[in-house]
Amino acid sequence: MQHLNISSSSFTILNTKAIAPSVVLGLCCLVGVPGNIAVIMLIVSNYKRENFTLKLMLNLAVSDLVSLISLHLDLFNSPWLAAQPCSV
Repeated sequence: MQHLNISSSSFTILNTKAIAPSVVLGLCCLVGVPGNIAVIMLIVSNYKRENFTLKLMLNLAVSDLVSLISLHLDLFNSPWLAAQPCSV
């Protein structure tokens, strides 16, 4: 049986420059997504048509949730977000 001599120095398992941003973005997603879902549920349960402030807070929570979900997808290097759709 032939032994393969593969040195571990030629393979990089973890990209050390991407660890800190990945941890920070991961924590933002872990805290932000459940928090925004809780805010959306609270606002929807107490929603009144004449309260403009609640409408603005609901809009902010939904947009923040959408941006956090897209940030979560970008964290795992999704190919459709890496294509830079605004490169005109």
